[in-house]
Amino acid sequence: MAKDVRHKKDDEKSKQSNQSELVASLQEELKRYETILDDLDVYLGETDLEGNITFVNDAGCRMMELSRRKLLGLHYRNWTQPQTTEKIRQTYEKIYKTGIPVKNLIFEAMDRHGRRRIVDQSISVIRNTQGVITGFRNVALDITEHKEAEKNLPNTAPGWRQFLTA
Repeated sequence: MAKDVRHKKDDEKSKQSNQSELVASLQEELKRYETILDDLDVYLGETDLEGNITFVNDAGCRMMELSRRKLLGLHYRNWTQPQTTEKIRQTYEKIYKTGIPVKNLIFEAMDRHGRRRIVDQSISVIRNTQGVITGFRNVALDITEHKEAEKNLPNTAPGWRQFLTA
C-alpha cells in the first residue's frame, strides 16, 4: 500500500513537471511570435466590445506613438475622424453579427501629433470558452509610406522612361 501511495505521488510529480515544461514551451513560442510581429512593425491589439483597447503590442505603441499605459482603455474614436469612426463601427458591428473576420480594412487614423496615417487592418472576434464573443482582435500595418509612394509613382514614370531609352 505504501508503494501505491509513493507511485501515485511520483505520477503526480511527473504530471506537474510535464505541465510546467508545456507552459514554459508555450510561453517561449508566444514570446517568439510577439518578437516577430514587433520586429515587422505589425500592430497586434485587442479591444472589448465597446472598442476600447485591452491589449496592444510594442509595435502598436510605436505606430500610435503612445505608451502602452496611455493606449490601454483608449477608444478608437480618439484617433479617427467622425466619418472613419462610423465606418469602423459599422465594420465591427458586421463582424459581431456574422462572426466573419474582415481583412484589409483601410482607413485614416491620426497619431498623437495629429499626423495622418493610413492603416490596413484585419479584425476578427475573440470568443470565450463558451463561444460567446467578448471582444475583437486586430492586426494592422501602417501603410502611409506605401500609399504615398503609389501616389508619386506617376510622377517618376517619365524620368524612368527617359533613363531606360537613353
